[in-house]
Amino acid sequence: MASNKRKCLSFDTKLKLIEEVEKGTKSKAELCREHGIAQSSLSTVLKDKDKIRAAVNQGTRQLKKQRTSTYPDVDKALLIWFQQARIMDVPISGPILIEKGEQLAQELGHTDCKLSGGWLDRFKQRHGIVFKTISGEAASAKDIDTSEWEDTLQKILADYSPRDIFNADETGLFYKCLPSKSLTFQGQACSGQKAPKERVSLLCAANMDGSEKLPLLMIGKFGQPRCFKGINTLPVTYRHNKKAWMTSSLFKEWVQKHDRRFLMQGRSVALVLDNCSAHPQVISGLRAIFIFFLLPNTTSRLQPCDQGIIKNFKTIYRKLVLQKFISSFDETGSTDTHLKMSLLDASVMAAASWNEVTQATIHNCFRHAGFVRENTGSVSNEREELPPTDESEVSNLFEKFARMTGPAPQMSVQEYISIDETTETSAEMSLADIASSIQETEPEGEADD
Repeated sequence: MASNKRKCLSFDTKLKLIEEVEKGTKSKAELCREHGIAQSSLSTVLKDKDKIRAAVNQGTRQLKKQRTSTYPDVDKALLIWFQQARIMDVPISGPILIEKGEQLAQELGHTDCKLSGGWLDRFKQRHGIVFKTISGEAASAKDIDTSEWEDTLQKILADYSPRDIFNADETGLFYKCLPSKSLTFQGQACSGQKAPKERVSLLCAANMDGSEKLPLLMIGKFGQPRCFKGINTLPVTYRHNKKAWMTSSLFKEWVQKHDRRFLMQGRSVALVLDNCSAHPQVISGLRAIFIFFLLPNTTSRLQPCDQGIIKNFKTIYRKLVLQKFISSFDETGSTDTHLKMSLLDASVMAAASWNEVTQATIHNCFRHAGFVRENTGSVSNEREELPPTDESEVSNLFEKFARMTGPAPQMSVQEYISIDETTETSAEMSLADIASSIQETEPEGEADD
């Protein structure tokens, strides 16, 4: 006699069901028979797919129920803090989590909240957290075991076509920078007030075969730059905040915007990201974009944009800056090394530079990052050598600039191109920032189920 006991599926199995339905290779009835569940159960899974994806992203693959918390807003805020701390390789213990949880509770208005060891155990179980011993300095990228990412990458390559696999990454840009002796910040991690005021952050995104580059997202410090007055359409998407940094709210807006566009195109897109503090681990409501995170501290090896895409863009941009200066010099004869260039000029030149990055360059950088499928169906571990970036035009302009302005710049062409390489594009969120983000996004009375 068949049992009437209801079958309880793990979150991992539920996610696989959702993916099978979205692929459309099997009917819902077939999937119900395979997994031994009722069609009403499958309907419930599909209705809750955003929550299921969020649970899987938070490490609860093997759990069958998402345990609730007495203080769901504290739970969510502490998870954000924990993820941010781990990205930064901060060692964390149970007492530290309890202390931070109680501090966040105070920020969120729960003045009587006291967290116990039992609460900590349930928090760890809800989010699949396991404490491991951390000793010595953080491992370098080449020493980190990337087998987990290679398994994920194999799944991405199997499930998505190259035109639908994207990588996005932020970079800082000193947009009117010239190779003068005054650039004493070269080689420093320019953060906050240390960075020159003529600075923006850019988000670059392109797909695996190089056939599509998404428009640049430019983040400046000013809401209404005078140079934008009367301009109806910019060649980039422009946003602002007081530090010209990427934030989780700006990033969420950007992803949701492209999710709507891909959905209208009938596409299913994989978006590969690093674990930057401005990249939310969960963005609810996405229907066309599926986010995959690289392992922490591996972007120098595994992120396509870091393999030469951004450097190629910067090389072209520096060429345009030098050309603009030399053209101005030829017209006026002035040796003033302060380049007269507005934020509008920078947006036009940045868009033109991004447009000049070739499909072959992008494709090669993805291959160098390991996005390669061999005939056997497995991902190749052999990373191709990248061809050297063509810097000859910049070198010629660099030499001409030196002859025009007097003493030779105290830096090489390569140093000039990468002058803003270490510029911060996002910042660690304070406890108050985290609490504020939860209060802004958490509707009153919403259940954490």
